[in-house]
Amino acid sequence: MFKTQRDRDGVPVGTIKRHITGRGNADKAAVIAAIRARGFNPADDNEADALAILLWATETQGGVR
Repeated sequence: MFKTQRDRDGVPVGTIKRHITGRGNADKAAVIAAIRARGFNPADDNEADALAILLWATETQGGVR
């Protein structure tokens, strides 16, 4: 199913939070605010987290494969 080890490696939560908010220990409200500042309107913190992961992947890893 996975082609390489990298295809299944995880990303630390702090890495995603730092990318979106500038702080690796940001709370949920800060992540939601940062996502809204980028023009999205997440329904809840789970949706904000999903958008944060998507933005991290597209902006630092060359997109989603």
